[in-house]
Amino acid sequence: MKVVVLSTMYLRSKSDTRGLMVSEFNRSLIDLGFDVSVVAPMDEKTPLFEVIDSVKVYRFNYFFPKKFQKLAYGNGIPANLRYSWLAKFQVLPFCIFFFLKSLKVCRDAEIIHCQWTSVGVIGYFVGKILRKPVFLTVRRASLGFFMSRIEKFILSRVNYVFFNSSYTLNICSESVKIPSFSVLNNSIDFNKFYPFKVERKYNQKIVGTMGLFVEKKGFEFLITAMTKVDAVLLIAGHGPFKRKYEEIIKNLNLEKKVFLVGEISTDKTPKFFNSLDVFVLPSIIDSKGETETLGVVLIEALACGKPIIGSKVGGIVDIIDDSCGIFVKPGDSEDISEKLNLILKNSTLQKKLSRNSRAYALKKFSDSKLKKTISEVYFKYGKGI
Repeated sequence: MKVVVLSTMYLRSKSDTRGLMVSEFNRSLIDLGFDVSVVAPMDEKTPLFEVIDSVKVYRFNYFFPKKFQKLAYGNGIPANLRYSWLAKFQVLPFCIFFFLKSLKVCRDAEIIHCQWTSVGVIGYFVGKILRKPVFLTVRRASLGFFMSRIEKFILSRVNYVFFNSSYTLNICSESVKIPSFSVLNNSIDFNKFYPFKVERKYNQKIVGTMGLFVEKKGFEFLITAMTKVDAVLLIAGHGPFKRKYEEIIKNLNLEKKVFLVGEISTDKTPKFFNSLDVFVLPSIIDSKGETETLGVVLIEALACGKPIIGSKVGGIVDIIDDSCGIFVKPGDSEDISEKLNLILKNSTLQKKLSRNSRAYALKKFSDSKLKKTISEVYFKYGKGI
């Protein structure tokens, strides 16, 4: 069966972090025996066509010269739209060229699978024209008047909807009746993420976090919490809030214990997780109402046998279990420092959480469930529109 996956981002190299979730999804499809192709935007350096891990990747340009394409990649479309006027200007050509490329690639498809709601609109009309079944994975709840209307339109019309967490399902189902759906958490590659020893750069305990430097990640509250924690903090990632974090670190005199280590390539992320004593994801509900819809980095940290701490918001509640992690109040630096000290100062508790982490992740986030669900849904609902 030929499946074409439509996505606003995809791997631009094997070490790229953009589109990694979609790549993991495609890996499961390949393992199931599906013939998989992807339609995704280009950036300045990617070719129009390439094959990555048996997946045929068809890319499209949406602005010329292509070095000025600012909508996709980087900090992600939502952040790019918020901080770049040029990205806003490119929305229409992006949609037009995405549609035209998808229409061409999907002619021989038996399944069209769209990643993210906005892509579902393009996939839906391509499916209508070509009379192909359309599936949708929702990884982010749409906010605002315009996007919520698009969401209502598409969720009720595609053949089937996968939600990446109970949070995205609950948010979306408040405003629209969805005929056929299920919650399907992300899986990860457990052969890549597993416990192993690494050479430690610091003699102190090490706390770590990872993600885009944007408001909803809440990294500033973790930085502030470190004033009361005897440990080093490593923050991996990049984004528009970098300067803000640097100012907080300087103002709190934390230059010798809090380090922004930059974006880490996918081949080095397992080493990063294994260098830590605790992994923290201090996400909040930001000023636009957005929050963490799942938190895949928490699953990766669990797979590496690490205790985890996460805010009790969004899809994070689908991940943390008291056998391997602890919740904190969102935006509460005092609570974060208290919970960090609880783990770091109690070796028995730290070892218990570490011991349980990987087993819990394997049980709940193994791709066997994902593969079983996808196969059943594709064959049951893949009958065209």
